[in-house]
Amino acid sequence: MGSAPAPFFANLFLSYFEWQYIKELSKHNHLLARKFSYTFRYIDDLITINSANHFQNNIKNIYPPELELKKESASKSEATFLDLSKKIENSKFFTCLYDKRDDFNFHIVRMPYKDSLMPKKMFQSTINAEILRVCKATTKYENFVLSVRILIARMKKQGAHIQDDFQRHEMFFKKFSCSYDTAVKDFVFQIIFKITD
Repeated sequence: MGSAPAPFFANLFLSYFEWQYIKELSKHNHLLARKFSYTFRYIDDLITINSANHFQNNIKNIYPPELELKKESASKSEATFLDLSKKIENSKFFTCLYDKRDDFNFHIVRMPYKDSLMPKKMFQSTINAEILRVCKATTKYENFVLSVRILIARMKKQGAHIQDDFQRHEMFFKKFSCSYDTAVKDFVFQIIFKITD
């Protein structure tokens, strides 16, 4: 852990056991092997979708005994994987950004401060890029607005002056079925009013 080649070693180690298991399983139970089609892993984070508990029931058959897997999802309809929170409601799939640092009970510096050595234009672009990242990753409009309000509040404390220069990215906001002006008003002006009140 912590060394430069560690992610490559982890991928190689885990891929070997996964490949061996699926290769052997495919020989005598092709139908069960297909149940693992929607199992995805990024280094040491793993998610399985619609496997009917086959993955969970076969962990000991896939990985060596010294490797311990920790289940992190609270329910079958809600999970976090990498930077996304995924939830199933009324047979629909919803996503929003998830940052495990939000669960910590102490302050963590995220994003740059205005008085850092970063050029002013790059500082503003960082904020805009983060807002667009939230927009792309979030399904529900109310989750998008909440996440951006929190981001803007944090950035204002770090010296940012929030500007309405998202016009060229208007297409990203269309997925929420609201006008560009409404979206910007909801996440920019209301939070500025709230802070300065």
